[in-house]
Amino acid sequence: MSINKISYYSDTLKKITNVTIIIPETSNTVSDTFPVLWLLHGLGGDNSVWLRRTSIEEYDADKYQIAVIMPDAQRSFYTDMSFGGDYWTYITQELYTKIYSTFPLSPLRENNFICGASMGGYGALKWALTYPEKFSAVAALSPVLDLRDFETRELLSKKEFAGIFHGKDLEKGPLVISWLIKQYNLTSSSKLSVLTASGTKDFLLNQNQAFSSIFQNKFKRNYTWMKTEGAHDWNLWRPQLKKVMEWLPVKETNVEN
Repeated sequence: MSINKISYYSDTLKKITNVTIIIPETSNTVSDTFPVLWLLHGLGGDNSVWLRRTSIEEYDADKYQIAVIMPDAQRSFYTDMSFGGDYWTYITQELYTKIYSTFPLSPLRENNFICGASMGGYGALKWALTYPEKFSAVAALSPVLDLRDFETRELLSKKEFAGIFHGKDLEKGPLVISWLIKQYNLTSSSKLSVLTASGTKDFLLNQNQAFSSIFQNKFKRNYTWMKTEGAHDWNLWRPQLKKVMEWLPVKETNVEN
């Protein structure tokens, strides 16, 4: 496999930005394109954090032969910020188009998946629920599901929170996960597999556990709730990511090192 660390000038962000991409070296598919997993980082991370803090490279090489796309969204909550960069537009439109036109990636919905942790879990759910034609499975580890509740925890300063969300509707609309779940139109062509996970000592456990019933009511047998030992950190997300890789509808290739 190859690990590609790319820096380029984004027309949307008006600055140099970075993305890390894992591309398998071989393909067993007829079209010679790879299934794709987007991995979104959390509030304190960047495009390199999944490589540094997990064994995603090992999982990919040994079993799944899946391309992994890891963008950099700064502390934007994967949103077009009120006072800052348009990271939602950048990732879902500009970067998405650039990546799929450059690398041998499958454009088929059934071969595209997305996962994120914390802020990245919020971004993964928002993307999958907003664009049902893009992804067939989404996994969110300790996701931020209620922005109003998150605001009260002051993990972002009031100034930083306002820089992202000032003037935006956080009660309903496209930034609100509960609203997106209600709006999601389940058809035979847009069945979405959803997994959310949290830790027993995770400060977002109550938020995640409350939302598990909302997801269950909407997605029925296509929903998985996973609660495991741990707090809101990589000691929790590392083993959870391995379980996510096993859960994804990707055929194992059992490639030898």
